[in-house]
Amino acid sequence: MKTAYKNIFKATTLFGGVQLFNIIINLVRTKLVAMILGPEGVGIHSIYNETKELVHESTNIGMDQSGVRGISLAYEKLKDASSEQETAICRENLRQQITYVRSWEIILSLFGALVMILFAHPLSLMTFQDTEHTWAYIMLAPAVTFSTITCGELVVLKAIRKIKSVAMLSSVNVVLALVVTIPIYYVSGLSGIVPAIIALSLCSAVITVFVSYRYNKLYIYWHWRELREALPMLKLGLCFVITGAMAHGMELLIMSYINGESDEATVGLYRAGYTITGTYAALLFNAVSADFFPRLSGVVNDVKQRTTTVCQQMEVLLMLVGPMSVALLVAMPVLVPLLYDYTFVDMIPMTRIAVFGVLFSAAYIPAAYLPLAAGDSKMFLFVETISTITMLLIIVGFSMEGLVGAGVGKVVSTVIDTVSIFAVAIWYYKVRLSYSYIFLLGCHVLLLVASFAVTSILTGVWYWVAGVGILLLSILTSWEFYKRKAVSQ
Repeated sequence: MKTAYKNIFKATTLFGGVQLFNIIINLVRTKLVAMILGPEGVGIHSIYNETKELVHESTNIGMDQSGVRGISLAYEKLKDASSEQETAICRENLRQQITYVRSWEIILSLFGALVMILFAHPLSLMTFQDTEHTWAYIMLAPAVTFSTITCGELVVLKAIRKIKSVAMLSSVNVVLALVVTIPIYYVSGLSGIVPAIIALSLCSAVITVFVSYRYNKLYIYWHWRELREALPMLKLGLCFVITGAMAHGMELLIMSYINGESDEATVGLYRAGYTITGTYAALLFNAVSADFFPRLSGVVNDVKQRTTTVCQQMEVLLMLVGPMSVALLVAMPVLVPLLYDYTFVDMIPMTRIAVFGVLFSAAYIPAAYLPLAAGDSKMFLFVETISTITMLLIIVGFSMEGLVGAGVGKVVSTVIDTVSIFAVAIWYYKVRLSYSYIFLLGCHVLLLVASFAVTSILTGVWYWVAGVGILLLSILTSWEFYKRKAVSQ
């Protein structure tokens, strides 16, 4: 048990030093982008990028999840092989699974570009309420191709447990985002947004392909009799297409609504707040996708092991995200001017509320991987549909109280997601939440509520004394919990 906790903690925090580096580079890049483009530019970039992701998610047939499952199962069988003959058979099966992913990766990348071109006109009408951005969407077609290729190769690396390589690539991509896009924005301003997205997508694809091909040589199937062997993967992936399209479509709908009711600058404030509360926590959540999901896929058929695996991962994630949430909330008056500039301070009230969503996301994300690991497409579609529908609360909140209401809507949406996913995990997958996990979650919720209360009431030096005090208490809570689980004798 102790070794398991240490291994999970190590895997989850492998991104620790790497992600700290990523955060620092992101701080620099975000600051420069905000200074160069302003709220309006951040809003336009967000709409373009979210549309690109919508098309990418809608046309890659859920390869980033369904592909991981197939390769991961083949990799586990290879690890457990007990004879040379069995090893050879398992190695060939692993090669075939990788080749299926790469073959469809090429086909789907070209299909995605075609879809972007064909739907450029209606996308412009939907997102900007005019047709002036049609050519911009047509120009983004290659970015969809590069994103799908990058996605496919990351699938391979995650499934064969090359976590260090995935972590390294995340850092390289962060640096690329800085050195590639900032000069373009500086020279071209708003007109450089589309070229910057394309350039970054291309560079990410090239470096990811280079790393992935070092571990597995390139093989491609071109005949239908071989490609159709991957149809079970694509069948499962269709659910990911639907859910991915729903999620990105809903986010695009939210931004389009805010843009229609207000302006592009308000969209920029909304996305900037979402970046602070979501992106940096996602650095830890990425470890769940890279390490935890393949492990869960290997034990999902054993009720006891899947319960242990899920609960341990949820506890480790809470230990890390709990203090991070308090730190984000307390440091908000400093973070916003530091990351952006003083033209973004209007988003602080919304962002401080939305921080609660980060903690609740950490509480349920490992359990949300159960339908994926089990290959249960219907249950996955059911859970994700609920999650997407609840995002409408963001629009409801914005219509009532502006950005602050959007923040409240986001938190309520996340709480509903947490309850629904726990219900599925407990009643459908027979996962029993440990008392230690429930206790840890309760402690961090109370500490976050306390930090929100004191930072809302106090000002000046007492603001920082109380805020830092609660942060230290949150860190101490996680550390004592970790020692009890994995360190103490």
